[in-house]
Amino acid sequence: MARGALLGVIALAAVSLPSPATAADVVSVTGGGQDFTGAHVAVSARLTPSGAAGVLNATLPASENGGAGALQFRLRVVCLTVVGNVATIGAVPTGSAANDGPPFVVTVVDSGIPGGDGDLLGLRAGDFDCTNPVVPRPIQEGNFVVRS
Repeated sequence: MARGALLGVIALAAVSLPSPATAADVVSVTGGGQDFTGAHVAVSARLTPSGAAGVLNATLPASENGGAGALQFRLRVVCLTVVGNVATIGAVPTGSAANDGPPFVVTVVDSGIPGGDGDLLGLRAGDFDCTNPVVPRPIQEGNFVVRS
């Protein structure tokens, strides 16, 4: 094979190969924030070839528990829906001893502003349906990053 033809085959093969996935290619949501009730939510979730994966932790203040003390939930992500900068995460309790609670749906909006200014958060206990987002409200502090 002539040298020029061989180089053409090599160049064509290089163009045809799929490029490896980068972190920016992964559909995900990460970060944490505090809502207007004082509830804290931290999430690390992503879509994998076999579905959603990750963890969601929530701490509800004593004021949201009738003054009986803060409630802490450790949850496993079971669904994730991302549309643009909006992510809805469904999570169920893990086997953790600190986890005696319900499933949760959390919706976050990433404003794209560094530091989380303008990010939104909404959470609902009792179900984990990612097709039914929660109406989010401005976070008091924190930052969420949604990649779609």
